[in-house]
Amino acid sequence: MIDGKQLWYSFLQFQPNPNFPSEGALDLGFALEFTTSKYWVMGLAIRATLEEKYLATLDDLTRRLLEERMAIMTREVEQTLNKADQPGDALTILAARNPWSIHVSAPRSLTISPSEQKASDKATTEKATEQYLFKIFEKEAGKAAPTGSRDHAVGALTYAEMHDEEEDDGCEAGALWMYPPKTLIRPLSGVHA
Repeated sequence: MIDGKQLWYSFLQFQPNPNFPSEGALDLGFALEFTTSKYWVMGLAIRATLEEKYLATLDDLTRRLLEERMAIMTREVEQTLNKADQPGDALTILAARNPWSIHVSAPRSLTISPSEQKASDKATTEKATEQYLFKIFEKEAGKAAPTGSRDHAVGALTYAEMHDEEEDDGCEAGALWMYPPKTLIRPLSGVHA
């Protein structure tokens, strides 16, 4: 049985060559999954801007995929949330469905404190999603980007990388990093939580 005090998250990354996942990889953001007392929630935090000169180096299909990343991942999350049977399963399904160009890492988990759980029950799902995204950023800030196979999280941005104006990673220096988070919900009633 899944403990309702868990938060699951996965890294989203564009991988131009899945055979060499870290080669030319571009961090796109996070997907997260959690429950409140009434809802099963999935959220997306997606990188807002990509440098035009980076996009110009890509073929038309890949460029369109990256330009439409929020819409594509929103549809993927909607489909996944409808297929999952219980909280904690959705990100695992999403990762299994997306091992290639827009790669979704295997989920990681964080424990939500009783006070955070209580606050999320009182807040809107959008506000809870935003607060949990900050919790993920805080946890991942300053850590080296993990590397490895498609079964592991690859390329989490460090806080320094998110603010490094010298780094040429496809994102313009000083540009808005994240679109406003997207939140999708499903009532918990009838779910095997």
